[in-house]
Amino acid sequence: KEEKQQESELRTKVVIRHLPPLTEEEDFVNLVGDEFLGIDNVEGLYFVKGKIHKSRSTPTTYGRAYVRFKSVETLIKFRRKFSGMSLKDSKDNESTIQIEFAPYQKFA
Repeated sequence: KEEKQQESELRTKVVIRHLPPLTEEEDFVNLVGDEFLGIDNVEGLYFVKGKIHKSRSTPTTYGRAYVRFKSVETLIKFRRKFSGMSLKDSKDNESTIQIEFAPYQKFA
């Protein structure tokens, strides 16, 4: 029982923030690749596309992705490779991604 409780307390869900606003889910998945997002490594993926607003007074909304990894080791490798990386979308909007533990660890 104790082992199962420890397993459920492991933090393996992250949120990848500040994805360029016009990045599509397919582009994100292709960039990261099967090494990290393959069926053997991920329990869930949820992608939220950003938006560039027509009104200059409304700030740009960056994209984000929620990923729940199956193992802490894969999460650590992913973070080492992608944290702080600069990405560009189809219109050359560039941003530096941030990777953080998701505040809510369950996956709906």
